[in-house]
Amino acid sequence: MKCLLVLLLVFCSTVFSQDIDPTKFSHLPKRAQKVILPFAEKFHLSNPSVGAGIPEGFSIMVTNEQVIAPIDEVWKVYTEISPKEVWSGPLVNFALAIDREDGKIYYDSDELPDFKVGLKTLNYLDLFGQYVVVGLEITNIDEINHIVEITYLEGGASKGKQILKFWDYEGATFIQHTSIYKSDSKFRDKMLYPLFHRMTAKEHHKKMLDLINP
Repeated sequence: MKCLLVLLLVFCSTVFSQDIDPTKFSHLPKRAQKVILPFAEKFHLSNPSVGAGIPEGFSIMVTNEQVIAPIDEVWKVYTEISPKEVWSGPLVNFALAIDREDGKIYYDSDELPDFKVGLKTLNYLDLFGQYVVVGLEITNIDEINHIVEITYLEGGASKGKQILKFWDYEGATFIQHTSIYKSDSKFRDKMLYPLFHRMTAKEHHKKMLDLINP
């Protein structure tokens, strides 16, 4: 009987830990709330949409950045920052995070952990008043080879992942940003994804540059 009670308590605490509080999104635009809430309710169940390697039939897009700063300094900023600082708008906005390790939920009013493997984030894109939800999980941080991998979660508009590879380049840092993606729409993959990816990637790297060279 005692073992049964312990199991019930563990089960109940697990369920409770995954409960999403809708009031935490009440400050967001109404349209954003409408797309976030359905995704947020099942967010704890979401898994990476792809595994290792490049799946067959996926599109690949590569952009490059050069930062006038040593690689150790650049790497530190990119990997030791809170996701809500990385995705703080105006295009990409943080809404929610769940740590896969302990199931803890973080809202934008909470103090979040820095980038870590297993941290899932729920973001929303504000594309000229149209809102799109994007679930991400940090799936690899390779400190030896300086690689960061962020994978799209199941249930979003696109499957795939983004890979950031950092190199030392004559005292500066060269960043290769590779996006591997596929959706259920060829038009979206050929026309919309490249356009909006360039915009969101530019925003992301601009935020990092501002932190590296204030």
